[in-house]
Amino acid sequence: FQLLKDSTITMKNGTLRGGVSGVKMIIQNYADLTLEGMTLDAAGSVNAACEALSVNNGDVVIKGNTQLLAGDVAFDLFYWPEGNYDSLSVTFDETFTGKVVGEIGYSCYSASAADMPANASLEINGNGTFDVTFNTKIWDSAAEVEGEDITANGGNFDFVLPEEYLGAGNSLYTDGEGGYAVAPANEAPEGMNKVAVTVNGKGYSSIAAALEATEGEVEIKLYDDLFEDVVIPEGRVVTLDLAGFTITNVSDHTIVNYGNLTIKDSSEQKSGVVDNITHARAAVYNEVGGMFVLDGARLARSLENGASS
Repeated sequence: FQLLKDSTITMKNGTLRGGVSGVKMIIQNYADLTLEGMTLDAAGSVNAACEALSVNNGDVVIKGNTQLLAGDVAFDLFYWPEGNYDSLSVTFDETFTGKVVGEIGYSCYSASAADMPANASLEINGNGTFDVTFNTKIWDSAAEVEGEDITANGGNFDFVLPEEYLGAGNSLYTDGEGGYAVAPANEAPEGMNKVAVTVNGKGYSSIAAALEATEGEVEIKLYDDLFEDVVIPEGRVVTLDLAGFTITNVSDHTIVNYGNLTIKDSSEQKSGVVDNITHARAAVYNEVGGMFVLDGARLARSLENGASS
């Protein structure tokens, strides 16, 4: 189906499936389109590369128990001003409880890459399931689209979302078994904890949890600000990347190091901090035998109120 520009179309409560080998996509969209309770199933198509939905123009709203299923690309946003298609958006609204399986593409030709984020947006709301990967590669280049307008205010995922995709006021939560959900900050879904750090793409609620789940040398990257009294055990080699976030103690030294610890900050602004807000406690307390390297990060005692005599 090719849905043309300047049309307004609603599809409800039906199923469209990919069929013969020549079918490259079930719907190619240039219209204002609403999908509600629809299944676009490209997963069983003879053409394994068949897309469920390709969006080149118009505003697409996806509602209810809609399913976008594919063995390759589930749907893509392709910004194409060269074809006189000025803007596009895909919004999963608050009623969305369906499922998306496959790749989500966000792409354009290189000549349009700088303008795409201002003219192409993806917003995820609701409580649907996303077994997906994101691909932001520019169509005719090895580079990626920079500053992509992708916002998640809800949804369930099987991977750690890039933190820049989280909508304002939201956090990512983990069930500890590889499942993740986006929900308002400080409103954890039942049985889930906020993702505070990541190791090799897996999210954990604390540095302690990450250390317990790993062995040997490890790099732990902050995903959010964190309140924790951290202990680096003897024999562990740990690189802690603040990534622009802050670790604040609860009641003791913020970090007690018995091992080999390097603290760095990979953020462009170098705004990461290890902070301590308790009297007579340190941001980092290096025990005898511990090795500590501070590599471009910052230690602080933000509530320090001592005075020189």
